[in-house]
Amino acid sequence: MTKREISSCFSQVFRKKPAIDPTLPILNAFGTPIHMMRRNSDPDTSHEAAEKLTAGKLEALVYEVIARHPNGCTSDEICRALPMHGVQTISPRYAPLIRKGYIEDTGERRKGGTKRSQRVLRVIKKDQ
Repeated sequence: MTKREISSCFSQVFRKKPAIDPTLPILNAFGTPIHMMRRNSDPDTSHEAAEKLTAGKLEALVYEVIARHPNGCTSDEICRALPMHGVQTISPRYAPLIRKGYIEDTGERRKGGTKRSQRVLRVIKKDQ
């Protein structure tokens, strides 16, 4: 995947009325199956939310933010870059991106806004 494809997807997301094309390579590359976004024991509202959520779009956004930080970044830094999404929407994207080999936990820890340590994440897979 090229930087141009990532930027194209990223710019589409920030339009007032996003016209996300689900056939874009970035969305197919980052998409997480619905069954992996909720537990069977979750309430029906969680099942409904998982079906409506475009995980690929969110994973692409998180990936793009992390990619802009060559020395890695914390969850606070990612959330500041994506103020239209809450931490409860952003942080669940880390595990799938790690599992798919796009980002990694560097082992470094930095103090966040709450003065607690946060892991530092960085991109390890830049192109597909």
